[in-house]
Amino acid sequence: MRKPVQLFKEAFDIMSRNIFLFLGIMLVPVILSFLAGLFGPTPAEQSIGIGYSPTYIILTLVSAIMNVFMGIAIILAIQNNGLKVVEAYQQAAPFFLRYIGMSIVMSVLLFIGFLLLIVPGVILSVWFAFSTFVLVLERAGIVESLKKSREYVRGRWWAVFGRIMLLALVMIVLSIVISGLSILVPFGTLGTSLVTAITMLLAPFAVIYMYLIYQDLKGGSSATAAPSV
Repeated sequence: MRKPVQLFKEAFDIMSRNIFLFLGIMLVPVILSFLAGLFGPTPAEQSIGIGYSPTYIILTLVSAIMNVFMGIAIILAIQNNGLKVVEAYQQAAPFFLRYIGMSIVMSVLLFIGFLLLIVPGVILSVWFAFSTFVLVLERAGIVESLKKSREYVRGRWWAVFGRIMLLALVMIVLSIVISGLSILVPFGTLGTSLVTAITMLLAPFAVIYMYLIYQDLKGGSSATAAPSV
């Protein structure tokens, strides 16, 4: 498996070379999220009992749907960066229902795992971390995707866990730093939207990083395996 430093470097290279493709894929979900925020009640309005408007609810629902399409489209674009934005979304459509179904199954399994004890939940999280890539890139079914992801991780659980935890730590630090930009850009909604847009760029970077690990696992790297879990 590639070392973490190499993963970060290659993920950054892929991100920078295809920045406009990823920005294009993210554009509609970002706009929808921004519009939903404009129609949402302020904290002051919520405190006096003003609820969510129908426009806010509709925009939020559409935004959630588009975010699912966006996640699938980004995976497809990573594998084939020659895709156009519209093509990425078109190719994402057939996976939508299976993606939702697998998300529900994973959520139930992880809920049970964390409900029993933290450790089983963590183990399951790492086992299934690559199931989305299997679902989309290998055109597998829901159960098959979960099984294949677990098989790819088998024997290298600790190596995968360490790389994922390092990514999570870096993402947290970057999110804190980017959030601090709101202090430097005191332009109300404009400043908040700018910070949100920059933060969203972390999403494709994280997906690329995980995709590179998926490549290593699927390719059966000859690197020394960590103790099996």
